Amino acid sequence: MTQRVIAYIDGFNLYFGLKSKGWKRYYWLNLQKLVENLLKPGQTLICTDVNIATEMLSDAFQNRFDTMLLISADSDLAAPIAKVKQLLNQQENRHDQL
Repeated sequence: MTQRVIAYIDGFNLYFGLKSKGWKRYYWLNLQKLVENLLKPGQTLICTDVNIATEMLSDAFQNRFDTMLLISADSDLAAPIAKVKQLLNQQENRHDQL
């Protein structure tokens, strides 16, 4: 069975995280290539800065993935991640009750 994976990249915060560490050599890292090497064919990459939380919640609610990959450099998405986990647990509980 193929596992469904979606990757989200918080490019803005990743850039400033790299900058704060002085890791200039990674400024031009090809994030799409990085994720493509991590993902298998048919899996999805979402590169957004502002709407990552919305996309994660929407994808979780629609049961679009088995694994979520988030690339970011800060914790501003902690609350949406917690909500995604809650949604996924609720979905599992519903399936167990059937």
